[in-house]
Amino acid sequence: MTENIILRTLPQNDFNSSISRDAHTFLETKYKVLFENTSDAIIIYENSKLSDCNEAAFKLLRYSSKEKFLSCSFLDFTPEFQLNGLSSLEMAQNVIKIAFLNGSHHFDALLKRNDGSIFPAEILLTARIFESSKLLFIVVRDISQRKQFLEELKISEKRFRLLFEESPLGIAYHQMIYDENQNPIDYIFLDYNKRFAEMTGLGDDIAGKTIMELIPDFQNRKPLVFENYKVVVKTGKTLQFESFHEESQTWFDVTAYSPRKGFFVSLLKDITDRKEVEIALNVSEAKHRAIYDSSHDAIMILVPNKGFIEANIGTLKLFGIQQQSEFVGKTPADFSPKFQPDGQLSSVKADQMIQIALDTGSHFFEWVHQRTTGENFQATVLLNRMEIQGNVYVQARVHDISFIKNSEAERERLNAIIESTTDLISTSDAMQNLTFMNSAGLALLGIEKKSDLSKMKIENIHPKWAFEKISREGIPKAIKNGVWRGETALISQNLIEIPVSQVIMTHCDDSGKVNFFSTIMRDISERKRIEEKNKQMEEELWKNQKMESIGFLAAGIAHDFNNFLTTILGNISLARSEDSALTPELREILEEVENASQRAKELTNQLLLFAKGDAPTKKLTTIQDLIIETCNFTLRGLSVKPTYDIAPDLWKINVDAGQISQVINNLVLNAYQSFEISNNMENAVILIKACNITDASKLNSSLNFQKSIQITVQDNGRGISPDVVPRIFDPYFTTKETGSGLGLSVCYSIVKKHGGHIEVESKIDEGSSFTIYLPVH
Repeated sequence: MTENIILRTLPQNDFNSSISRDAHTFLETKYKVLFENTSDAIIIYENSKLSDCNEAAFKLLRYSSKEKFLSCSFLDFTPEFQLNGLSSLEMAQNVIKIAFLNGSHHFDALLKRNDGSIFPAEILLTARIFESSKLLFIVVRDISQRKQFLEELKISEKRFRLLFEESPLGIAYHQMIYDENQNPIDYIFLDYNKRFAEMTGLGDDIAGKTIMELIPDFQNRKPLVFENYKVVVKTGKTLQFESFHEESQTWFDVTAYSPRKGFFVSLLKDITDRKEVEIALNVSEAKHRAIYDSSHDAIMILVPNKGFIEANIGTLKLFGIQQQSEFVGKTPADFSPKFQPDGQLSSVKADQMIQIALDTGSHFFEWVHQRTTGENFQATVLLNRMEIQGNVYVQARVHDISFIKNSEAERERLNAIIESTTDLISTSDAMQNLTFMNSAGLALLGIEKKSDLSKMKIENIHPKWAFEKISREGIPKAIKNGVWRGETALISQNLIEIPVSQVIMTHCDDSGKVNFFSTIMRDISERKRIEEKNKQMEEELWKNQKMESIGFLAAGIAHDFNNFLTTILGNISLARSEDSALTPELREILEEVENASQRAKELTNQLLLFAKGDAPTKKLTTIQDLIIETCNFTLRGLSVKPTYDIAPDLWKINVDAGQISQVINNLVLNAYQSFEISNNMENAVILIKACNITDASKLNSSLNFQKSIQITVQDNGRGISPDVVPRIFDPYFTTKETGSGLGLSVCYSIVKKHGGHIEVESKIDEGSSFTIYLPVH
């Protein structure tokens, strides 16, 4: 039947030409083979009835045979309604009418397979009337993958700007301009890709310019184009139409849609080749030539062991060839690098691929081709064996997949960078649900790699205060400015708080609506530890300098005061030696003066001990005996008894036993006095603990030694106010009415002279704990 249609579509004068009947038969057979072997579905209607189809057609729609396919009606191939709301019957009537009116019509529609599944398709209708017959040639291509890819492209537009710039479509983004009555009068170019500039010839510097600035008489020259753009902006509907560009003699398939009010996008597709094919349908090989030359892929015919004899326009474009004559006679190796990726010579491997196709009928594989410019690109190749009048040919269809391969490679490269960094990198949707986290982040938080992040929100990985800071400050500023930087914290699965420096970035669509957030967090625990250690060292240095300054002053005063007291006590002793001459009243006065002077001398000795102290006379000491003896002596006769928690294997240590005894005495006495002040002797407990420490620097980052003895004097008294704690070791500072303010200062001075460290922890109404670290050498 296809042969009859070919005969009827060939002009009659061709039969009377010098072309022989055999040559005509060869031509007819050749296009019949192309009709049967093309991967696009081809369906022929004659007088509104199915008359023929190729194998690709009934396989695409999942019918077991051509006969079963041809026994169906149009409604068997379509769902009840199309995406535009029209019934499939109504849409079919419209597009057939357009095809017969214009000669052809190209559109997208939904089709239904025999198993009931629905898929999107690209359809080209070509209508012809021959004698009394109305012929409708339908070329169908499944565009499910293309539709899916376009959706993915739209989502990742901001991340993959390269897709926009390198798109084969001309793309531009515009804003409509209105007059005072809100009538559209012009539009401005906001953005465009280089393909748009090339296709329209408007130049590379049109951003910010209006169409009237670039083409002053545009509305007169292209009234239909401008009217369509106005409809798109006004109604929000998507329009598709064709337009001819006189300067470049190019036909465009124009799709326009409005992403938001007052703005629209124009997509230009060069359909010049397809238009030329449609015109070529008026000649003898109209039906099959349209399919052959309008293909987006390169289609070639090869004579085995000789070379190519024919190629479509897509082949010339793909390989950068100017004329078909430059292509005829070449071999696959002429359009390939010397070696394929597996190391085989392209010439040898190409012969192997062709032989497989000759042996099996067809062969599909990936191949690296080379353009005439020397540029290599990846492609898929489908080889089909054909026989025409006893001669064997191979049809090759080449599809450029370099763009897909490059996109995959770029994505893999970015993923490799993200996975190799030690920083936490994650994304979340606009509702703050986690959507991605790299391996470093999962490890930092202690989350298993296979965990379902969709069930986690960002508040689940931050402590409460950090999440409040992010919600109150980070996200609002990131939405406003695009990015926010600050310090927050993470909370691991085992509830450890991890300080981090954090960057939050907002990713929005064209309308400004938030698509998702991304964040980068770096663990700053070590930096915080160093900062805290430096702060403690600075405070300790300042305290030592202050104590040293006060010590110098106190030493001078105590020395002079001690001389005065010695003189006073000497004179009192001399006066009392004349006992017979003293009255009882005078003797009592001298005794009181002498007692007061002795107490003053003891205070002066403490002041001297604080001010400069004797250098410790160290000797190896059993520290637990020293602790117990001192505590028992200090609390002897008092209502509070000490409680001990001393390790039995406590190391011996080189110390000045007298000075360390003085420290313990002062601390125990200080604890006892806290009960006197609070009048809470009934429940009083003084606990003295001592143990070995193998690495003191882990307990306190300001300590520069490891092995030490830790001694703690702990009470459950009234505690010390937080505002008093920083001054507790300052000389002359006291909260007691009768205190000298030197007891704890002396402790601090003695411990420091032993190369140790003393610290205090206290809570009101819970008690205080003084801890001493004495280094073991």
